[in-house]
Amino acid sequence: MADAISGLIVATALIMPSKKLKDVKVKSIKRKFKQKDFARRCSREESWCASMLEYQRKNSLRSL
Repeated sequence: MADAISGLIVATALIMPSKKLKDVKVKSIKRKFKQKDFARRCSREESWCASMLEYQRKNSLRSL
């Protein structure tokens, strides 16, 4: 579960011009999460993955 989320975050950072995690916005992660062909190994079918993304957004990603 955490591997899928962290993989999505890192993949999002790598496509940004700066390639830095500090520049990743929650909005960008949520947008990429909806794209089926982006970071395909993130299991979007399982609802807990989406729930975890929401949990992370509310609790951990505020400092980004």
